Amino acid sequence: FRSAYPNYQLGPLQTNSTLPQALELPAGFDPRTHAWAQQLRTEHGQNPRSLVAAVLQQLQHGGYRYTLEPGVYGQHTADEFWFNRKAGFCEHIASAFAVMMRAMGVPARVVTGYQGGSFNKLGQFWS
Repeated sequence: FRSAYPNYQLGPLQTNSTLPQALELPAGFDPRTHAWAQQLRTEHGQNPRSLVAAVLQQLQHGGYRYTLEPGVYGQHTADEFWFNRKAGFCEHIASAFAVMMRAMGVPARVVTGYQGGSFNKLGQFWS
């Protein structure tokens, strides 16, 4: 048994005091990612859904791959992921995506979890 809630929303639709934190990026990092973000904003406008779709399209068709052995990334991790290596594991992909979103003005954050779990046969759910 699996359930999905694709229309679920959390939080306000308007900016509140916590959303600016989801736009912060350290100065001086990932200049190529920032330039690409501006290019996408010019091409796709300011609509967050369009911007997300453009980056997801790049991930799907840009030759990126998942690997558990990506090597050590340097100072500009998003630039390295998007433009050089095009390979990484969950954290590389998620952090590069979040940096790109923030650079385009779309609030984003990375949420991590853990692998594993057990199925509760009596209750028919995963824990």
